[in-house]
Amino acid sequence: MADSNLLYDGAIVWDEEVDILVIGSGFAGLSAAIEAYLGGASVVILEKMKAVGGNSIISDGGIAAPGTVVQELRSIHDSADLMYKDMLNSGKGINHPELVRVVVEGAKDAFEWSKDFLGVEYLDRIDIFGGHSVPRCYTAKNISGSTIIKKMMAKVEELGMKVRLKTFFKRFVLDSKGRVCGAIVSDDYDYKNSKQGKDYFIHVKKAVILATGGFGSDVIFRMAQDPRLNETMDSTNKPFPSADALKEALKIGAAPIHL
Repeated sequence: MADSNLLYDGAIVWDEEVDILVIGSGFAGLSAAIEAYLGGASVVILEKMKAVGGNSIISDGGIAAPGTVVQELRSIHDSADLMYKDMLNSGKGINHPELVRVVVEGAKDAFEWSKDFLGVEYLDRIDIFGGHSVPRCYTAKNISGSTIIKKMMAKVEELGMKVRLKTFFKRFVLDSKGRVCGAIVSDDYDYKNSKQGKDYFIHVKKAVILATGGFGSDVIFRMAQDPRLNETMDSTNKPFPSADALKEALKIGAAPIHL
């Protein structure tokens, strides 16, 4: 029996159709959008704020990667296996080993992709930050995530894609089997007035990618993850990161890991 609290596609008139819907325009969202497009998919990218980048754009623009040519030139001996051990050790035994393996096996490719494909320039140094046993951390020039976001946006525009700014994801739409087949979104969004804007329906043929970033400004949601993170705790996030998309994912049965 269909859950009356969820939204199904039976009576919906779609306003548009796309292969991949990406929600969020930080590092994860833009990377996913670029790769999906290069794989032959039609892509729509949503960003609820009036500018791209989310929290990524205010980060230090750092990335850790093992076994790189840069390390070899400096005689730094490193490997994915060593980074794997470092991450498990830093995680104090609560990591998901299979997900750690995904990170370490893909880190070098991600770093090289950012340099060779996007054209991101990094400082001429390799750092060793907390949790790492050897120098394997690279920082974008200007020591800012904006360096990377600008290169990502240049590639997005080169490929003919656009980011729909001030466009808020509201709800998933499910098919008769309970699978996500679309979304309700609202244009002209203002995080100070969430009721502003007009709703429209996007039919998604292949996948919705959640890349909505942090939820540092959502005190109730962050306290659900750790009661110590109450209103007295400051956040390095921008003032608007909330858990809206995560809450909608939870409603349809998603099971996020290590929020």
